[in-house]
Amino acid sequence: MKVILLVSAFWVSLINWAHAQQSTQVLLASSQAVSLVDTKSARRQGQVLADILKDRNITGVAVTYISDDYGKTLETAFARAFEAHGGRVAISISHQDGEENYFAAVGALAAAGVEHLVVLGHLENGGLGIVQTALDTGAFEKFVLGEGMIGDQLLQTIGDQLDGTLGALPDYAEVDNSAATSSVEGAAPAEKILPGELARAVDLVKNADQVEVGNTQFMPLMPVGEATGAYRELEIRNGKFETVKIR
Repeated sequence: MKVILLVSAFWVSLINWAHAQQSTQVLLASSQAVSLVDTKSARRQGQVLADILKDRNITGVAVTYISDDYGKTLETAFARAFEAHGGRVAISISHQDGEENYFAAVGALAAAGVEHLVVLGHLENGGLGIVQTALDTGAFEKFVLGEGMIGDQLLQTIGDQLDGTLGALPDYAEVDNSAATSSVEGAAPAEKILPGELARAVDLVKNADQVEVGNTQFMPLMPVGEATGAYRELEIRNGKFETVKIR
């Protein structure tokens, strides 16, 4: 199987090198590096989300997060920053991807008696299920989304019920990618690796016979790997994600 990974420039050399070594130890080290940077970016994102809510005078929220290291780090960072702003996390519970339904989780979150639900999950599975269940049951109408929940699938699945939803997404500077893009068209499956998904890149590398890595985006990093780039504050308006400001 041939896989083309479209990732940030920072990861191009790491993933190519790991695949070339054909070593379990190397791939394990790559996974650990991915985990480190993902948790670093989660801390930054948590602060940005808290700042957005502070500026909107939102003082109380319920939180649900994906039950893994990235989700817990993001939840902790958000809660600390939000409480430092004088906000209150009325309840915070984890959720798993692939659950049969999310009625129990949404019921517990709704019982906290706040209007806004912060969802720090994955759009492809659990996070989307949480939002859909919250709307279907009338438990919540106002949402705040982590970067893993930002995408067209959310709008296509749920429609215009999400106007007013807030979120944050890293604001990458676009680079010239015409050569890389033209080389992948019609050639092989292309997997675009988004923030928080570098572990998936390593899994794809493990199972691929051939790997090509194309650079599509760049985000500045500190020497320790922590993201220093800006974030876009997003709001869903008229059924579309719109950028409110750059933070």
